[in-house]
Amino acid sequence: MHENQEISSTPWSDDQGRSAKATSRTADMYTPDGSRIISGSFDMTLRVWDSASGSCLQTLRGHTGRILQVALTVGGKRAISLGEDQTLRVWDLEKGEEIVAARRRGGGFCLALSPNDKVVALSTPFTLVLVEIATGFARVLRPAHIDQINAAAFSSDGNFLISGSSDRTLRIWSVHTEQAVATLKGHNREIWSVAVSSDGRYAASVSDDRTIAVWALSSNSVIARFRGEGPLIPCAISADGGVLVTADEAGAVHLLQLES
Repeated sequence: MHENQEISSTPWSDDQGRSAKATSRTADMYTPDGSRIISGSFDMTLRVWDSASGSCLQTLRGHTGRILQVALTVGGKRAISLGEDQTLRVWDLEKGEEIVAARRRGGGFCLALSPNDKVVALSTPFTLVLVEIATGFARVLRPAHIDQINAAAFSSDGNFLISGSSDRTLRIWSVHTEQAVATLKGHNREIWSVAVSSDGRYAASVSDDRTIAVWALSSNSVIARFRGEGPLIPCAISADGGVLVTADEAGAVHLLQLES
């Protein structure tokens, strides 16, 4: 991998011709086939982008507060968004419509959807709670972070969950034992976004220290680091594991090539 190798920094524009820099982006997710990127924003919308051309394909409206996190189902046909309006919303990306809106109690700062689409991980705010979608049964993962949890992502097999916190650490959790199995340290400011590669070999984390760290999960060590010119918020890894996407607070999208 080569540090700071940026392959694209395209000034994308939305469906009304406005620059993507006009609003601060808070979450980015690749669809499984890598053809689209789903973004959430402080302007209370989700947008669907063509990852090749950078054009906005859809704008989804319904939240009445800033969007904090976005998750996609395995097939990439539905998105789940978490907003400051205390709601979880499920979206049909093929029709561009909201399917479900559910109000949350007790706040929450991040969400992640398991690969089988059956479990949602929510933070509340220092602990992670696994909620079975069908039954509502909840399990709490221990021990808790010592500060707010801002991001979480499942491994592709659903056996592990990785969380990022304002306590500057990542934690790897066993879904089956509900216990933390490793704590990763490598940032000196709050961590705001986490992604796991589809083959389970790598994780990426974005921090307020203006860096993206790439971790080898076989050794739980940092193997590459990319530094941005300004604060970076979301990150996602493409389906083939070759591209890392992130965005800065001005709304600019950056694509970084990962080479083994």
